[in-house]
Amino acid sequence: MSSFHHLPTEVVEEIMSWVPADELIRFKRVSKSWYGVISGLIDDPSFVAKHLRHTKMRFSSSLIFTHFCPHLDHNGVDCQGDIFSLVTVLNGDHDDDRILSVIEELNLPPPRDGGHNRLGRWRIRYHSDGIICLVQDARTIMVCNPVLRECRLLPLTNYARNVGEFLPSAMGFGYDSRAKQYKVVAIWNCVTVKVEVHTLGTESWREFILPRDMDIAEFVYEAAVYRMGVCYWVVRDFEGHDMNLCFDMSDEEFYVTQFPDLSDIKFEVDWAGLSVWDDYVALIVCFRDYNCDKYPLFVEIFVMVDNSSGDKGASSWTKQFSIGPIVDFVSTLSVIKNNEFLMQDRDKQLVSYNLHTQKRRHVVIHDVDRLRHWACFYEKSLVSVKSR
Repeated sequence: MSSFHHLPTEVVEEIMSWVPADELIRFKRVSKSWYGVISGLIDDPSFVAKHLRHTKMRFSSSLIFTHFCPHLDHNGVDCQGDIFSLVTVLNGDHDDDRILSVIEELNLPPPRDGGHNRLGRWRIRYHSDGIICLVQDARTIMVCNPVLRECRLLPLTNYARNVGEFLPSAMGFGYDSRAKQYKVVAIWNCVTVKVEVHTLGTESWREFILPRDMDIAEFVYEAAVYRMGVCYWVVRDFEGHDMNLCFDMSDEEFYVTQFPDLSDIKFEVDWAGLSVWDDYVALIVCFRDYNCDKYPLFVEIFVMVDNSSGDKGASSWTKQFSIGPIVDFVSTLSVIKNNEFLMQDRDKQLVSYNLHTQKRRHVVIHDVDRLRHWACFYEKSLVSVKSR
C-alpha cells in the first residue's frame, strides 16, 4: 500500500495506534505520503495518548540494563562508560520451557566528561511513558525519548546553584494527569529535608520544605516508584522504623503510609524494594537461610490496597505471594507482565518464575554479558520531551 488516501482518517489512525513506536518512526521513510500522515499523527496529542494506552496493553515487558565497558569517544580516544541495553521479554505460550527475548542497544546521550579518559556515569535512571530521566549529579539531569531521539537538559536546581554537585538523597519522575505535564522531584536530606519540583517545559525548579511532623532520618532507597500520579519512597524514621513517603504529583503534597509488618520473617532481610505489580504498588522482600547449604532464597510480595475512604495515607498491605526456597539465584529483579517474576542466576542468565504455576522458564538471551545492572522498566512511546 503506497497511500492512505482511500482509507477513512479514523481507520488510518486506529491502525497506526497499534504499531510499535519505533516501527512507526521507521515507516516515515517509506514515501512522502507516509511521512506526511505519520508526522501528523505524531504531532497530535490525542493520537500520542491513544498510542500510549495501546502500548501498555501489550504482553511483552522491556527492561533497561547497563554495563560498563571501554569504547571510543567521538574523537576516537579510548575511554570507558556505560552502555545501555534494552531487553524485551516476549511472554509467549506458558507451555514452553523457554521465553524468547530481543536485545538492542539504546542510544542515550553520554554524560559529562569524568576525566582520565572516563566518561561520567548516569547514576540514577527513571522511566515514565517512554521518557527516561537520567541523573549524573545535581547539575546534570536530563530527560530523553530514545525512539524520537529527543533530549532535554533540565535547568540547574536551586540546591546545585548554592551548594554544588552532590546527588539528591532521593528522586522521582512521573505524570501529573491534572496539569497533563511530567514532573521531576529532587529531595535532599540535609539539616531539614528540602524538596524541589521541576515541570517539564518550564525553566526553573520550585522549592518545598517537608512538613515538620514527618520524622525522616534517611531514604532507604534513592529511587521512587511511580503509580497513578503518586511517587513512593521507602524511608526510615529516627527510631529505625520503615514507612512509605508519598508525593501526589497533582496536589504536590507529601503524606506517609504505613509499612507492611515483616515480623514473621524468620531470617535477616537481604533486600527489599518497591515495584508495580498488576497496577498495585508492591513491596518485594528477599531473604536467605544462611544456615542451609547453598543459601536458599525466599521472596515475599506484598501489595498496597487503597482504603475505600479515599483518605491519603490510609492504605494497608496484603501478602500476595510467598516464593521459595529456591537455590542458585543471586538476585531478583521485579514482577513483569503475566505474573512472571524475573530473577538472575549466578551466570547472569534471566529466569522467569510464574507466581501462580510456580514454573520456571529460561529467558533466551544471546549476549548475557550486557546484563550487568538492571536500571528500570521501559516502554517505547511517542511522547515528546520538547513540547512539554
